[in-house]
Amino acid sequence: AIEPSEGKLYSPCDGEIGSVFPTKHAVTLISEEGTEILLHVGIDTVKLNGRFFRAHVGDGATVKRGDLLISFDADGIKKAGYSVVTPMIVCNTDDYSAVEISASGNISVGNEIIKVK
Repeated sequence: AIEPSEGKLYSPCDGEIGSVFPTKHAVTLISEEGTEILLHVGIDTVKLNGRFFRAHVGDGATVKRGDLLISFDADGIKKAGYSVVTPMIVCNTDDYSAVEISASGNISVGNEIIKVK
């Protein structure tokens, strides 16, 4: 999971948007290599019904690593009582022999975060 330093969620890889949740708090992404990724801004933020979130992509959009996917009001979310910790989940792990964390600490936009093998 990532603790965002700003209210922006960027694509971790080149690929295609599978879906943007109607509440705009989460997005699925399929990398060019076929890795299925769920990016979920915050914990239980679906309960906000889209308040504080703005999607910058739509279903089926082609994206590059570092493209802006979702912007959000982190302070508003926190004041509403929710965390902005953002899990990044590889949904098709059975297709790989390993999923390894390749970065920690402060991570810049566009840096590699995980490796799948």
